[in-house]
Amino acid sequence: MATGLKILRAITEKRRGWPPNAEFKICAVDALSLLTLSRRDLLRERFRDIVAEEVIAGLKIGDIALLGARLGVRFVYSDEAPPLVVEQPKAEKAKRKKPAKRKTSKRAAKTRLAAKRSNRRKATSHRKRS
Repeated sequence: MATGLKILRAITEKRRGWPPNAEFKICAVDALSLLTLSRRDLLRERFRDIVAEEVIAGLKIGDIALLGARLGVRFVYSDEAPPLVVEQPKAEKAKRKKPAKRKTSKRAAKTRLAAKRSNRRKATSHRKRS
């Protein structure tokens, strides 16, 4: 779901050139997103401080009509209205596959173990001489 700020910006872009108080069809999901707007969001969009306070008071009780009036549109709920912002799903990071363990034969494992033992013996015998 898109943030309220993204929806607000999409509305201001879409309504450019429209006559005042034109009907603006909005789907329920977008209307719910608008209810999440904060005072800071409205100030960012160049609403005056007093106007932002009035709009936020309306949004807190679930009314987007005052916001629409301040934007110069009249919101009309419509089931056929497409969402204003369609977010693309984030691409999942490809998981790295762990390299497959090599299967070693018993014979190879024994020779490795024998080599380790002989190296240890050489190291310990060298220490005894010193």
